[in-house]
Amino acid sequence: MLAHSEGKSAWLDQGGAPAGLAKKILDRGSSVVLFDAFRTGGLASGDSAAGRKRFDLFFTAYNRTDLQERVQDCVTMCAFAQMHTKGRRIALCGTGRAGLWALLAAPAADVVAADCDSLDLSNDEALLNEDLFAPGLRKMGAFAGAAALATPHPLLLHNTGRNFATGLLRDAYAAGRAEKMFREEKTQLSDDKLAEWLAK
Repeated sequence: MLAHSEGKSAWLDQGGAPAGLAKKILDRGSSVVLFDAFRTGGLASGDSAAGRKRFDLFFTAYNRTDLQERVQDCVTMCAFAQMHTKGRRIALCGTGRAGLWALLAAPAADVVAADCDSLDLSNDEALLNEDLFAPGLRKMGAFAGAAALATPHPLLLHNTGRNFATGLLRDAYAAGRAEKMFREEKTQLSDDKLAEWLAK
């Protein structure tokens, strides 16, 4: 599964053929599923965005936020793939903001590679951004809290920058005696490096 904040078109060239990471994974003999998550790619519409008053009174009591919808799309795609792959492992890879969706959806996949988008989690300002807001996210450990539930499955975090908290994940993988399954890179990995890691 490849998730991108711009939708599946980010993985396709002008002619609609696989490009970038999608092509590199296919060249290694693996299958790739591309999708447009909630309000991304072909599903993006300015009209629907105007109708969603995210910070209006009680909006999040009755509706999912954009982040929650996108994470659900990742979980749904993983479930779809598990039903149709006859036991092959399911890898979820998210780039840019979609890497954060992949972290929250990590328990639904067998392997996760997530671009942390150099997100600064040292204060709540980033989590109040409308594309990252979800009630109670900080209380549950932010992105690391959900990803820790995927222990001991392989997890690669890259482009963490300086203020993306990973201590909870290191502790969870240590407690599960799976330290070798967790990898963290401060810088963004190339498509070649990602394809190589996903193929392991």
